[in-house]
Amino acid sequence: MEFLNRVQSYIDRHQLFSRQGLQLVALSGGADSVALLLVLRELNYKVEAVHCNFHLRGEESDRDEEFVKTLCQETNTELHLVHFDTKSYANTHKVSIEMAARELRYSYFRQLSADIHAETVCVAHHKDDQAETVMLNLLRGTGIDGMKGMLPKNGTIARPLLCVGRSDIENFLKERGQSFVVDSTNHSNDFLRNRLRNVILPMLNDCNRGFSDHVAQLAERVAELQPLIDDATERLLQRACEPSNAALLFPPVGRYNLQTLWESPSAEHLLYKLLKRHDFSSEQVSAIYASRNQLKTGDIFRSSTHEAVIDRGYIVFYKPMPQLSITNIPECGRYRLSPTLRLSVTECDVDSGFRPSKEAFRITIDANQVVFPLTVRTATEGDWFVPFGMKGRRLVSNFLTDLKIDNLAKRRQLVLENADGRLIWMVGLRTDQRFRVASETTKVITIELFSDNPTNKQP
Repeated sequence: MEFLNRVQSYIDRHQLFSRQGLQLVALSGGADSVALLLVLRELNYKVEAVHCNFHLRGEESDRDEEFVKTLCQETNTELHLVHFDTKSYANTHKVSIEMAARELRYSYFRQLSADIHAETVCVAHHKDDQAETVMLNLLRGTGIDGMKGMLPKNGTIARPLLCVGRSDIENFLKERGQSFVVDSTNHSNDFLRNRLRNVILPMLNDCNRGFSDHVAQLAERVAELQPLIDDATERLLQRACEPSNAALLFPPVGRYNLQTLWESPSAEHLLYKLLKRHDFSSEQVSAIYASRNQLKTGDIFRSSTHEAVIDRGYIVFYKPMPQLSITNIPECGRYRLSPTLRLSVTECDVDSGFRPSKEAFRITIDANQVVFPLTVRTATEGDWFVPFGMKGRRLVSNFLTDLKIDNLAKRRQLVLENADGRLIWMVGLRTDQRFRVASETTKVITIELFSDNPTNKQP
């Protein structure tokens, strides 16, 4: 009865699921999952079971399946059964067998949960598993996130047995005379987790009989602190975040004052959180922090998904610039420049109600000055134009520098070029004075750029 009460208290404390909803139990046939099924049934929760046969252990896999079928029949539990060709999946997707099984399992759980309207999928991780996970993270190198181990609830995945240990589970099953199956691979020490389970943790528990409990308690305390840490981190990062100072076609996704970061409490932690959200590695974080006093304007860093540039005391983040699929504009019309960019070119007569466009990504120019085909390209060294409102020409690079545009933004600045080589438009920033609409202009061409990128509010 004490075992049941501990599990019920844990469910209530962490609000894992409701008593009215349907809960799926991931049932392997091992002691942990069998105990989880029986506990939830005895606590009068509405449960159904799901078993995955990964076909990795030959007859043993089929034995587990038969055991689960029999158990569900004896307990009058609805069973959902699925078979996977795990090895083929691993080969096709170039992942390990362990990762393949995980991806297949959780993908099926999500699909099944949606189909039968299950509230959660309950998995049988317990206190000793938690200690193994934290220790494994420590061995591989971890920060605070790894110290919290597995959460009681993560999305629709619930872990009601994190409050009990392996011995508690085995005693519970023994009291009820309930058998279970044993995965023979658990005894192999070829895997790091198994060596932790079978060799290292038993040695540590011999030194201190409560070691696994202490590690699990530490994980729970870190998990409880995590929201507080995250909230403080977000507040400090927001304090360092400042808007971009120019209207750009490919704007940064973040711009942070480095001095504010360095003066904040736990500056390295802030940098870690900031860079990790842009997919930079822990090694890159350490290298950037170690060289923080030597960072200079123009330094560029790249992750798998983002680029960052140091610019006048700021670190500025960008997503990669989309590749232009069309750069030649032969005539008026509509063009798809890239998966996220569209260009419209139209011509019309000037009438009494005409007003030149003042929008950043929509220009009106003298049609008599335009010579097709037009070219859309990135700005290059030596480009110059006559900025609207000026008489003298200006190098594009100097113009961008005057606007305090950083090196990465300069490299991705688009220009629209006339067939005669003159630049018509510094896209989003300024048109060329030579193409202005004057009093003698009779026809105008309107050029408008549209972005389909939901993260980019402009144009």
